[in-house]
Amino acid sequence: MRVLHINCNYIGTALHRVMFRRLNQNGGHKVFVPSDGRESWKSFQPEADEAVAECFQRRDRYLFFKKQAQILQALEGIYDVSQFDCIHAYTLFTDGNCAMTLSEKYGIPYVVAVRNTDLNGFFKRRKLLYFRGLRILKNASAVFFLSQEYQTQLLDRYIPYRMRDSLLKKSYVIPNGIDPFWLENPAPPKSEEDLSRMEKGDLRLLFVGRINRYKNPTRAALAAEELCRRGYDVTFTAVGKVEEAWMLEEMEKGKSFTYLPPRPKEELLTIYRQNDMLVMPSHDETFGLVYPEAMTQGLPVIYSIGEGFYGQFPEGTVGYAVNPDRTESVVKMILYAAKYCRRIIPRCAEAARRFNWDDIIKRYEEIYRAVTGKE
Repeated sequence: MRVLHINCNYIGTALHRVMFRRLNQNGGHKVFVPSDGRESWKSFQPEADEAVAECFQRRDRYLFFKKQAQILQALEGIYDVSQFDCIHAYTLFTDGNCAMTLSEKYGIPYVVAVRNTDLNGFFKRRKLLYFRGLRILKNASAVFFLSQEYQTQLLDRYIPYRMRDSLLKKSYVIPNGIDPFWLENPAPPKSEEDLSRMEKGDLRLLFVGRINRYKNPTRAALAAEELCRRGYDVTFTAVGKVEEAWMLEEMEKGKSFTYLPPRPKEELLTIYRQNDMLVMPSHDETFGLVYPEAMTQGLPVIYSIGEGFYGQFPEGTVGYAVNPDRTESVVKMILYAAKYCRRIIPRCAEAARRFNWDDIIKRYEEIYRAVTGKE
């Protein structure tokens, strides 16, 4: 099976590289990465079967079809597209339009993923490209979503009724995988003392992620302070890179707060085990790998309604969804998760196995075979 991957986020998103390299363990896959030459990407060293082309400038993002022409010219200058059996586009608009154009030219099927930027960037804000998005979806042989919630949002907000049945028949919800390290190192069971403490609402809350407005750590910090005000013995620890210093300054006003800079996974494993619950009420969260990471260590998770992790499991299975703009919503669900911790904690590690890369890769390979009729 020869698959051409088109991925404009390949350098900036490490899990895409993990996925491609696992798919390519037996060869046959190539990835093309269009780049605007941003400074932070210049240190990237492509491996075999990875091609990076600096083929447009940052200002070209406002000129969709000019940018597309530049990407296509660079891609065809590197790869003989006719030699591939399938094209995999990692975004609906930027990568998907390239895939559709190449599919029409070479008669090769393509599959495409719908991501947060497609829904909240292109469909929502770039109205002139709406029908282009529908055309890409219509002509794709398969459409991937990271979560059921993204599929629901696309169907409810942007897809005409006449297209829904045909789109659903070729749609697949496939989450991202997590580093095998987490699945290979499950946490030991919590002690009876810890479970009793949690049920009383005396909690060690944890946030893991970038300190910025999208990850919304200040809302988690406000919830922790409110719990303290109500008489609960609560601590709140945030681990991650500070991208907006004012947010850290606000959180440091809380008496229960501790900040830790980014830690390697081996140290992060210990930090997860020292805490009781992951609280990350993000905005515009594509998926959120830290949720299943925390689950492997027996932590219930608090996540946002309508974002990437929402809908991965029925409510109450591994945690609860909250309104990320309302402190009371976060407080309420933290207390719910604490109250039912004896039910939730044992389910977390088992549920996290859904994010095993080996199983996810098999699903993609099955779909490639189905759309091409080739092994």
